[in-house]
Amino acid sequence: MSSQEEYNQEPQMVEGKGGASYYQPVVMSSEKADLYDKIRPEDVVETIRYLLMGYEYDKNKGQWTLNKNYKNVALSELGAWQLSTLLLPVANKNVSISKLNDGEIRARTKMMVRTAMKMCLRNWQEYGIRSPEQLFFVKEIVLTISFITLKQPEGAGVRTFIQGVTQESRIVQEQPKKEGMMGAIFRR
Repeated sequence: MSSQEEYNQEPQMVEGKGGASYYQPVVMSSEKADLYDKIRPEDVVETIRYLLMGYEYDKNKGQWTLNKNYKNVALSELGAWQLSTLLLPVANKNVSISKLNDGEIRARTKMMVRTAMKMCLRNWQEYGIRSPEQLFFVKEIVLTISFITLKQPEGAGVRTFIQGVTQESRIVQEQPKKEGMMGAIFRR
């Protein structure tokens, strides 16, 4: 059996000692795996990359186009790529199901903002930074995305949702078929 087949298999009824039956748990059901694959917080990083360069998404054209109104806060392509890449450790699916406490979240967010500001100050020419306004713009983006993304799993919302779907699937699969009145009589 390939690892993909093992990954997608359903719980199996197994007979234990003394003839008692139980369901053999599976690492991850296909429904849970599908849901986990659909969690894509890293997609926001791509959006931020374009926004940092002064682009906006044109739904009519189906592409990113330069918005001249963002010229005063836009960074160079290098700056946008490096700063958005900095966000990947907090904007990923592992974080969305993590168990961080408030202190850890605040400390991590503070480190992200500090690192972003240091990057901007050290590489101001390469990043196309011409004003303090751009630094505030970058700071607010990094602060907001880091904090919100790290806070998202608090209260176990995504974990609970995935577990609920998996449990619902197993309940439907595990409930025994009810026998009719005649089947119960003949079984005795």
